[in-house]
Amino acid sequence: MVIEKAVVQGDTVVDSQKCEFIRVTAAEAPSPSSRSLAEGTILYSDDLVMLVPGHPDYPLTWSTRKKVCHTMGFGIAAFGALFSGAVLTPSIPAMMDEFKVPHIVAVLAMSIYFIGSCLGPMIFAPVSEVYGRKKGVFVPYLLSAMLMCVVANLNNMPAVVVFRFLSGIFAAAPIVSSGGALADIWPAHQRAPAMALYSMCIIFGSSGSPIFGALLANTGSYGWRWASWLSGLLGITISMFNLIFLSETYLPTITCGHARHYRLLTRKWSLHSSHDELRLDLKELIEVHLARPFKLFLTPVVLLISLYASFVYGALFIVISSVGGLFHRTYDMSTKVSYLPLIANLVGFSAGCLLNVLSARRYVRLQEKLGRPPEPEERLITMMYVGWVMPAGTFLFAWTMNRNIHWMVPAIGVFFNGLGLACIFQGCLVYTVDAFTKYAASSIAANAFLRNVFAGVFPLFARIMFDKLGAGWGGSIIGCIGVVMLPIPWIFFHYGARLRRITPFKDSMGL
Repeated sequence: MVIEKAVVQGDTVVDSQKCEFIRVTAAEAPSPSSRSLAEGTILYSDDLVMLVPGHPDYPLTWSTRKKVCHTMGFGIAAFGALFSGAVLTPSIPAMMDEFKVPHIVAVLAMSIYFIGSCLGPMIFAPVSEVYGRKKGVFVPYLLSAMLMCVVANLNNMPAVVVFRFLSGIFAAAPIVSSGGALADIWPAHQRAPAMALYSMCIIFGSSGSPIFGALLANTGSYGWRWASWLSGLLGITISMFNLIFLSETYLPTITCGHARHYRLLTRKWSLHSSHDELRLDLKELIEVHLARPFKLFLTPVVLLISLYASFVYGALFIVISSVGGLFHRTYDMSTKVSYLPLIANLVGFSAGCLLNVLSARRYVRLQEKLGRPPEPEERLITMMYVGWVMPAGTFLFAWTMNRNIHWMVPAIGVFFNGLGLACIFQGCLVYTVDAFTKYAASSIAANAFLRNVFAGVFPLFARIMFDKLGAGWGGSIIGCIGVVMLPIPWIFFHYGARLRRITPFKDSMGL
């Protein structure tokens, strides 16, 4: 690419022929008509408009304060979307009484939200990579929240199931594309703390919502309606706030906006960004953008990492859907009190996220030593050495669930379950983002597809499993599968670079 002229930076003349990005000042603008276009750090050559590092709208060079605010905004949206999913868990008995349905149907009304969420990522992740994170995340989430308000007014179970399913589809946008937004604004060596916060929002939304749901369940048969109203109004508030106050984070979309602005300003209608060159006809949209998450899912890296992350996420929902009933039946706790042991899971997950953040210091030191970002497999260290805590905690929780053993002992098992979950779950997310940074939202979507399938299906058989096998043997099934999966990060650490080169449909994905 040839820039119009050489540019002086300080006392040094920079050869524009050899530079991709060059800072141009207003005084150096070639003509009044192009002065606004050239001012700052926006460049154009051959009618191609770009943003360069240093421009106020360039996401990777935003101030730390702005990045943290946007991380919080996207994280809270993910929290709110998952809050709506499990908040009805304590109200399942009330729904059984009101609608005269068996237990598994009432559980379906809760878990159908996550089954819907497994479809949404494959749509909204690539949409966010075409139209931007802001529209691709918060508009669908607003629709999801409105549907939750509709659920609160329904009077028959089939309608509840259908509308929660639709709400789940739209709720997938903040759950998945928020991770892509964090990849937009944080460079690799600073990404771990941001992904830790994102992971905490996901798990706090899932594990924390039954605690609030249990408080509302005590209000009587209308408890599940209050829970639906709460999650719906919370979602509307979060999405509207973020639509008003947050900026776009996806660089191609930002550049499109600047190109459009300067076309109008200079009356030079050929000005465009590289993103404008994408063919957005229906065939292109389906075969490249919407198909990308499905094709990524077929790569060995995404498939195996998604399987591991999905299993531990599904195991979390077994704990969420079962912990209240198990503590209630074993220790005669009330509904409100029986879900409080989930606080131990939240504390454990927070401790795991702290370990991940501390581990990120090793990644930074390694980058300084190498002079370049380390291989994505370096993100797996904490997962490799601490992942065993998750099945260990599951065994402890399952085999100490006994009236003769103090309730704090199984609660400690829940704590270790959360600790191991954090190390595995966040490790899978960060590794996926680093391996496919440009299409981070699509790679996370492929992960979320299987993850939400497990989250939607596992609670359906959790009570049957514990009723038939007992807490000990039922929990042992989950623990044993977790042990079998422990070698996965070790395999990727040693052979991941080779496996990442095995990418079917590479050309058609635009990788």
